Amino acid sequence: MNEQLYLTNSFDLKQEQGLKLNPQQVQSLSVLCMNNTELADYIDTLYKENPCIEKTEPEITPEMMQVLSQYKNAEKEPYGRRTSQGDDSPGQQEPARRYVDDYIESISYTAKSQLEVLKIDQALKAVCIYLADMLEDNGRLPRTYLDLVKELGVPADLVDQAVKVIQSLEPAGIGAADTAEYIRLQLERYYPGDSVAIRLTEPELLEQVSKGQYRAAAEKLHVDVQKVKDAAERIRSLDPDISAAYANEEEAVYIRPDVYVYTDGHGRPAVAVNEYDVPKVSVNEKYLELYKTTEDREVKEYLRDKLKETYSLISSVGRRRSTLETCFDCLIKRQYAFFSGKNDILEPVTMRDVAGEIGVNASTVTRALKNKYVQCRNGLFPAKYFFSKKLSISEEPGAERSSHGAKTEMVKIIETEDRKHPLSDAGLCRRLKEMGYEVERRTVTKYRNELSLPDYRMRKLQYQKRDR
Repeated sequence: MNEQLYLTNSFDLKQEQGLKLNPQQVQSLSVLCMNNTELADYIDTLYKENPCIEKTEPEITPEMMQVLSQYKNAEKEPYGRRTSQGDDSPGQQEPARRYVDDYIESISYTAKSQLEVLKIDQALKAVCIYLADMLEDNGRLPRTYLDLVKELGVPADLVDQAVKVIQSLEPAGIGAADTAEYIRLQLERYYPGDSVAIRLTEPELLEQVSKGQYRAAAEKLHVDVQKVKDAAERIRSLDPDISAAYANEEEAVYIRPDVYVYTDGHGRPAVAVNEYDVPKVSVNEKYLELYKTTEDREVKEYLRDKLKETYSLISSVGRRRSTLETCFDCLIKRQYAFFSGKNDILEPVTMRDVAGEIGVNASTVTRALKNKYVQCRNGLFPAKYFFSKKLSISEEPGAERSSHGAKTEMVKIIETEDRKHPLSDAGLCRRLKEMGYEVERRTVTKYRNELSLPDYRMRKLQYQKRDR
């Protein structure tokens, strides 16, 4: 029996989606997301592994001394509290031991640690890790962030795949866009056969259930009222918030500002990036000289890689600082009245607005401000606090209104309302529109929930108890 071997030439064309980032770009993006405490820990880790890194204590510049003199003892107070001026000079004492809000970043790190062991396409994994860095404090992934990623040129279907991967991770509910999706993801994970409960996560039905309108929800679903009540009870048994699983109740939470907005010598608000808590990084001259003179091939290759890593770290830290400065220089101009103390209501400014003004992609601004905190004359705030959406647009100067302004005015309205006849959300909506805020009733409900304000029925009961 004769065997014949046939050789043929053929071409196979295959189109693949890909997202390639070199190690330097990955490091730069990671450093950009870090707050001061994380950056200091990251530098310390690399310092122990890389002999070419020289680490020294940060120098207190005259500018930083001026900043710290305006915010004495601010770092010793918990988030949200105003501090009084102390008598000790910041240069004469060692700052109190700092604590950070552990659960804020642990959600992102938990997600990334799970992604590292997943056997998925490298392009998909890169997008997943990128999205994991964009997770908010409570594990949410707003869909506006996804739009920013797509603007970078990442295919829409690849982004959608990455979202599904994120939502498959632990804890259940991670990567949800809002509360309704957060509840739905938990139900699909733990009670996949409970179709009634899953249907109740539709926004309209969820609102009816929250108000106890079980019969209306049952009629829409064409099921018995008791089934709706049982499903509602199951929903109430779910974890109310991802962050609750990461909160450390045994230790007080202290936050250090990453950025200071202080008053300069001319009485104007100015920005200073807090470098007081981050070690200064440079190249170890001894190993640089060894790299130049050694003839040992293995030693030279080793030092070349380590020196490359060192220069990349120095560049990434510098880029992080300049990006923060540029973002807040722009933000101070846009929110000048707030930072100068002339007004307590923020102007409508979005991260996309800032990105367009400074000439970068909106995702860069999002990552730069992620989990950063800002100390200003009004107190200590998350960086994202200073951004507020436009609610109305008019050609008349000063006619624009921000969502922050709407929330502020809503609180004032509730504080002064008739205690016997509290305003419903529809009533609050009418009052806000009279003040120039173009909002819908459902938006008012959303803002009220975000501010943890009870509805008019609960407020009426509270007023009655207080007036007894």
